[in-house]
Amino acid sequence: MAQNILKDQKSKIEEKKLVVIENFNGSIPKFQTDPKFLRMIFQNLLSNAVAYTPQGGRVELSISLDNKKTLLIKFSDTGYGIPRSQQSQIFTKLFRADNVRDKATSGTGLGLYIAKLAVENFGGNIWFESKENKGTTFFVTLPFVI
Repeated sequence: MAQNILKDQKSKIEEKKLVVIENFNGSIPKFQTDPKFLRMIFQNLLSNAVAYTPQGGRVELSISLDNKKTLLIKFSDTGYGIPRSQQSQIFTKLFRADNVRDKATSGTGLGLYIAKLAVENFGGNIWFESKENKGTTFFVTLPFVI
């Protein structure tokens, strides 16, 4: 699924000349999930990483299994980052940070809100680390059920 969503973003990735790093742990077995919710998480977080990373930047997607009980997914970019003063609002419905409103990106301010709802629907957690003008990493943990 992750590779399919990367393919969906291919034209934007190529247009912006982004470097994409895929770090998928090959030992993750097939597992039970709701593909619609999982797809929403991947689409929203990956499309944000691509949209908010300037020309020539880097986007990384990492998927691993932590302690055989938790799936850990990381979306990292070298993008605009989220201003410290606005980080507490990032999962709020219709919120867009000030530093990206004037960029050539469009958005509704719903993507991270929807991603958070989907992660919570799985019983997982979502959080991030960000530095303005350096980039952002979103972390998602989901319970792993075979």
